[in-house]
Parts: sequence; structure tokens; C-alpha cells
Amino acid sequence: MNFGKYSKMTLAVYLIIYAVYNMLVFIVFQERNAIFWTSYVFFMLAFILHMVCVFYSFKGRDVKAAFFGIPLVSLSNYFVLAELFVSLVFMIFRKSAGMKLCVAIQVILLAIYLIVSIVSLASKTYTSNVTEQITEDQRHIQNIRGELESLMQQCQHAEAREILRKAAEAARYADQRSGKSVEQIDRQIERTLEGIENAYNNGDLNELEQKCTELTNELTNRNKILNING
Repeated sequence: MNFGKYSKMTLAVYLIIYAVYNMLVFIVFQERNAIFWTSYVFFMLAFILHMVCVFYSFKGRDVKAAFFGIPLVSLSNYFVLAELFVSLVFMIFRKSAGMKLCVAIQVILLAIYLIVSIVSLASKTYTSNVTEQITEDQRHIQNIRGELESLMQQCQHAEAREILRKAAEAARYADQRSGKSVEQIDRQIERTLEGIENAYNNGDLNELEQKCTELTNELTNRNKILNING
């Protein structure tokens, strides 16, 4: 099921809930004063925020927004149910309830929900950025390994093929993290990889072996630096 179809189905469900809620509320509560309309507006606001939260959460399904491990969608469900309960209580006791209390309780509920949502979305953005950075770091090492394996597969010379295999094996087990501490050595690795490609294209076995040894040593040093710096 694609996201577009799922969105339409979810929207249809929410429209049905909205229609049923309004029908029941306006049938049950015939006398409507300021307390009733205040509670009604707060619930409608909560309902709309919940819909936005659900659609936003399912649209970005790669990284879920959460608050202390609890998904934001679940927290949003609790909020809208709490607001439904509070608003109905004030509607029932609309003749005796005070406006200040009615507004205060529902404003506090709304404020808590907004704070939780902001924190959850901020943590989602941070997690997403970290995930993207980790993926980019992994791609850097994987590209090195991929280029070496590509040369190895093309190579018909047994000794050269073995030299490339050892270098590719070193890249395979290299630490895939990155950081400022290894920026210089990463640039050196890129230059060494270019030297490997040039030696391969020129058919220079000695140069190929030397450059592959340099690459293996550079990857080993890179691992040590990353381990030292955490």
C-alpha cells in the first residue's frame, strides 16, 4: 500500500470520526453556553493537531519522532483522548463550571502536548541528521572497497589480483566512522587510491603493490586514530 492511498484512507476515517463526534455533541447538548463552545473549540484544535501529527509521522517513516522512547503518534493519541474527556466533562457541567478553570485546564493540556511534540520532532531531526552522516561515512569507505574490488574483478594477472584483494580486504574491515581527526588521512587515502588506479592502468606491478601497501597502512592508522578519539 503506497503512502498516497494510505493517506486518503486515514483522512476518510478522521472525517467519519469528525462527523460522528459533531452529530453526537450537538444532539446530546441542546443548551450551549460559552463553556460548551470553549470546550468544543479546544477539542477541535486537539483533533486537527492530532491529524497533522499522524500524517507527518507516517510521511517520514525512516526515523520516528519519539519522547523518552514513546512514539509521538502514541502520545498524540493520549492527548486527544484526554482532551476529549476533559471537554466532555466541561460540556456536561457547563452550567456550573467556571470559565477560568475550563480554559486553564485545556490550555495546560495543549501546552504539554506542544512541548512534547517540539521536543520529539527536534530529536527526530537530530537523529535523522546523525543517521545521514553515518550513512555518508559508511559510503566513503564502501566506495574505496568497491573501487578496489572492481579493479580486482577486471584484473587477469594473478599476482596483481591478489595484491588488490588484500587491499580490498583491508577496506572491508576498516572503521566506517569519520571525523575531523581523520580528515587529513582520508585525503591521503583518496590520493593513494588514485595512485593504485594509475599503477593498474599502466600495468606497473611494483607500483601497484607499493600503493596497495600504503593504502593498507593508511587504513590501519585511520582505525587507530578513530579508536583513540572514540
